[in-house]
Amino acid sequence: MSKSKKVVHNVNKPNSAGVRGRTSSKALFENGTYDLIHFHDTFIRLSDPTEYKAAIELVGSWQEWERIKRDWPTFNNHITLWKEELDVKLKSEAIERINKLAGTEHYQANKWVAEEGYSKQSRAGRPSSREKKKVAEELARAAAETKEERERVLKLVNHGK
Repeated sequence: MSKSKKVVHNVNKPNSAGVRGRTSSKALFENGTYDLIHFHDTFIRLSDPTEYKAAIELVGSWQEWERIKRDWPTFNNHITLWKEELDVKLKSEAIERINKLAGTEHYQANKWVAEEGYSKQSRAGRPSSREKKKVAEELARAAAETKEERERVLKLVNHGK
């Protein structure tokens, strides 16, 4: 599918065995209705960390966007990664603008660049709920991998039993 084409699909049209006649969220990507690469590229191009512009442009409504995220957790994981990438992109663009200002007579911009303000860690204090959620997800993923590895080793030790 071309990256420049906007996919239009009425997900409420009863064309599958999904809930209420809807195609499951994951199936929309598997059957080619939606393209994950196109979603990524559009998400980054729109530069909207709130996800609203992407929701409207890609699926037509905020409610459908939220349904896809809710019904297919992997999609939500992709969005988390895209938001991290977008955050880096936005910071990079901001640094570029500040560097241009620093080339002029803007004292504060020059000072910020000279002190490498862009490389300082985020704010001090308690972690945000987003940071807590990210750490919790990483711990859960690590625990699941550890459990799977333990089960695999036990099968090997017990000769497949």
